[in-house]
Amino acid sequence: MALHEVEAAAAGGGKGRLQGSLDRLLVRSESLEDNPLGDPAERPLFVYRPPQVTQDAANGLPSVYLLQGFGGYLDEWLIPWGGRPAPIERLDELFSRPDVPPALLVFVDASTRWGGSQFLNSSGCGRYLDYLCDEVVPFVDQRYPSLAAAGHRGVCGKSSGGYGAIVSSMLRPGIFGALSSHAGDALFECCYQPLFAVAARSVRMQYGGSWGAFEERAGAPGFDWRESAVLFAVYGTACAYSPDPTRQRPSHRALLRALRRRSRRRRSAPSRDRRRAVARAPVA
Repeated sequence: MALHEVEAAAAGGGKGRLQGSLDRLLVRSESLEDNPLGDPAERPLFVYRPPQVTQDAANGLPSVYLLQGFGGYLDEWLIPWGGRPAPIERLDELFSRPDVPPALLVFVDASTRWGGSQFLNSSGCGRYLDYLCDEVVPFVDQRYPSLAAAGHRGVCGKSSGGYGAIVSSMLRPGIFGALSSHAGDALFECCYQPLFAVAARSVRMQYGGSWGAFEERAGAPGFDWRESAVLFAVYGTACAYSPDPTRQRPSHRALLRALRRRSRRRRSAPSRDRRRAVARAPVA
């Protein structure tokens, strides 16, 4: 698998407001070719270099990969929000301080037509874990003055990006040496399961009980996903958490046997504890 550069925008970014440099690249991914949702294989990829760091700098730098949340796009890193400077401007200000060590920042796009991929390999939306770990990371190490080792490479994100930071580090432990998850998706019984009933009600009330009608509406020009935010989130995460066809899984019978063994152990544990307590009790 390989990543191919298609286009590179002029370095500098942010309408000339940055002291460092932001390369806004367009790359083509082999991993994302012919993905199940028909999403583009060509993706934006932003790489920030601090002030005085050239693309061919002799001294290597650590790198930090930033993953966006569900429904997010890379351009959002460049947009002021809430009366504050754009995130890229705030990061640039941080790295312009003499007490902050320099590092490369890599902004990765893993969006899908249904909001996001959760940075996983999935039969429902595509191989986004492969895209991040097997294509983007080697591409950056080859093209930029990065220290090409896990100990000098970190990954972070918020919401679904925080989840992506966790799972990419767990599933590919040799890629990233540090991670940071900011409000990353977790405890699915609380963050996802309560949405199921809301989604079922929304399908019935808004689309006559038809997921097909929702899909048709979502594909129409000018559709704003916020008008059906819960459906969008449930549908998108269902795509992302569909099985990875490249991983070997135990058969259903093996899973049932494992569950039965676990259930028997749990049932027998209190009995063993009671027997031990009786054995230790003093004799009258």
